[in-house]
Amino acid sequence: MLRIYHASVLPLLGQKGGEGLSQYRREKLARISNPMAYARSLGAERLLMAALQELGRPMPPLEITCSEAGKPALQDGPAFSLSHSGERVLCALSDEAVGADLQQLKPYNPALARRFFSKEEAVWLEEQRERDLAFSLLWSLKESYVKFLGSGIAETHLDSFTVRVLPDGRAWIDGSSVKLWYAVCGGYVMAVCSCADAAPETVKEWIL
Repeated sequence: MLRIYHASVLPLLGQKGGEGLSQYRREKLARISNPMAYARSLGAERLLMAALQELGRPMPPLEITCSEAGKPALQDGPAFSLSHSGERVLCALSDEAVGADLQQLKPYNPALARRFFSKEEAVWLEEQRERDLAFSLLWSLKESYVKFLGSGIAETHLDSFTVRVLPDGRAWIDGSSVKLWYAVCGGYVMAVCSCADAAPETVKEWIL
């Protein structure tokens, strides 16, 4: 199983956490003062709750724990990964380990590419006509892989592996058996890394 959900957090601006949130989320929200950052964090868990409800899973509060590297997990599964950027949030659910990343399209930055991408990726970027899109896409795919591993960027540097991008929404990593999927939607790139052999069975936009 691999399901993808995404949503705008604009309807949540000005709202407070409310009942039913996990202890993990309440602690995160208590440290956030910026209204948009608060809405993104709140929206991430609201989206996760909606996705789990569609699967018929028991509802709130969720019991979320964190690994030593900080990767959150549900005590009784399924595996999930959350991401946010701009005014949107992304949630991926899977029976196995999964990493998801969302990036609002950003301008191509050659200096960042040289610093964080492998030589092969930097060459690929220079060959692309839409470099802004290619830059954001590659960044998001790499972030999804790091989140899949659950080790954090401090342990898995972005330039230590090479992503190969296909034009049909798929990608792979040299020397790894993981599968990468991506989509471009309304000025954002969504990327998911998992062990699934196929594209997500569900890609749904949700209204929070």
